[in-house]
Amino acid sequence: MKLIVCCATPWELKTVKWEIKKLQLKKNFDIFYLCTGIWNYETIYTLTNHLSTSSAEKVFLLNIWICWYQNSNGSTPPNFIQIWRIKNIHTNKELLPPLPFILWEIKSCYCSENIVLESQINEESYFDMESRGIEIVTNKFNIPHIFIKVPYDRIGQETKNFNKEEACNKLANNIDYEKVITTILDYSE
Repeated sequence: MKLIVCCATPWELKTVKWEIKKLQLKKNFDIFYLCTGIWNYETIYTLTNHLSTSSAEKVFLLNIWICWYQNSNGSTPPNFIQIWRIKNIHTNKELLPPLPFILWEIKSCYCSENIVLESQINEESYFDMESRGIEIVTNKFNIPHIFIKVPYDRIGQETKNFNKEEACNKLANNIDYEKVITTILDYSE
């Protein structure tokens, strides 16, 4: 089996790769790390290009990265979420990724073509710019996958003052990587 671990940015990918390598897994599978780039179009191109030029072996895709969040009550967001519904923030069209398994709390994610600095959505919400692209491509290639997001910066001032180092620390420390990889392997067997 080939596990593709994809992140939007090089610094997210470096963090995730380091956390997975620290596990020192006895591997009966290959792990490929892919930086898709930011925004749906870049993500669609990069992932499609990779899948089109790689071998046709059994593949599972793990998508991990930081996302924005919004909550009206000021509560702390969960350490991480698993995405089960992706809504285009501009058109309200939905994609419902299949859930091969549930690792923890599942949430919806709004996908935007731009950085979200303010939102008209009046509920607890999570946002990114790449999930829709990942879902479109994995669906076309019929690849099982899961989305894991680490809510880091609250939309607004926190997004304007984004701290990459702090975000990487949260990405490293808020996910049980061993549980994630073990669950994927169990599912794939």
